[in-house]
Amino acid sequence: MDRPPVYVILVNYNGWRDTIECLESVLRSDYDALRIVVCDNASTDGSIERIQAWARGAIRAEAKAELQHLSDPPVAKPVPVTLLQETEMAPASGTRLTLIACTSNRGFAAANNTALRWIERSGEAYALLLNNDTVIAPDAVSRMMHTALTTGAGAVGATLLRYHDPDRVETLGGAQVSRVHAMVKTIAGGSARSAPRPPRIEIDYVSATCILVTPTALRRVGNLDERYFLYGEDCDWGLRMRAAGFALTYDAGAEVWHKGGASVGHRSPVHDYYDVRARLLLIHKHHPARLPLALGHTEFRCLLPKVVRGQWRRAAATLRAQRDFIAIALARDTRSDP
Repeated sequence: MDRPPVYVILVNYNGWRDTIECLESVLRSDYDALRIVVCDNASTDGSIERIQAWARGAIRAEAKAELQHLSDPPVAKPVPVTLLQETEMAPASGTRLTLIACTSNRGFAAANNTALRWIERSGEAYALLLNNDTVIAPDAVSRMMHTALTTGAGAVGATLLRYHDPDRVETLGGAQVSRVHAMVKTIAGGSARSAPRPPRIEIDYVSATCILVTPTALRRVGNLDERYFLYGEDCDWGLRMRAAGFALTYDAGAEVWHKGGASVGHRSPVHDYYDVRARLLLIHKHHPARLPLALGHTEFRCLLPKVVRGQWRRAAATLRAQRDFIAIALARDTRSDP
């Protein structure tokens, strides 16, 4: 019996080294009905040219020794690739790998949506959003698809492991989120890879690091909310899926190793800005009555410690996040609010 088609979506922004390592691992998948879409967010480091060079066999991916077996030796080259401009996207062809060149960097959610809209033109298919700074086990997609088809869940996650500490769990599937301040709690984070994993878990959302979404969920819930730009979009998506009656789960045996912090440094002003902004947007959208508590929590938990430590750039980023959130909330712009 023919397998349902799955489109793997990677978003690249000045990260071609991570992307080609990820591609090497994805192309080893034992799921044969697989197509890959790399959506480049107007990179300035020649990413598109570098990915094309890798596809020709002119560049080789580098890998961490412990995980080298997931991406080395290289898959056979050349890898057929189609390059599309965002403004002139032709319908999908039989090419295994498609590159979409976005006209500007509008954020993680918008880039994924560009790929999702293109996939929709090609007919009904499953979409697997995968961070470009990951490598996956060869059977990961097959396992996730089996879980999706047998459970009827709207979205399926994987066991996420730490790339730089491969035998440690980052989270199982996704996370739980506070309805007061939108801070998240990972599932079994830091536990050993060898530790028993529950077959089912209670999660509020599946992490966009690796999320398989069914055609039915995509059709009924819609795409990502582009106002988030970076962070929070997967949590918002999960809450919307749950509100629409979809179950969320993960496949314990599907393993994905995640580098983390490849786009922006953790505990950097950029991270602080988008993290605070996203959490306030989440509360405003899903629990508006609790917004005063969320704002107070931001002052006490996010701003005050930075002031005490003299981290003025990070404090300023937190203040800008609050200011810009208020501007978004007052504008009540719902054009990209699914």
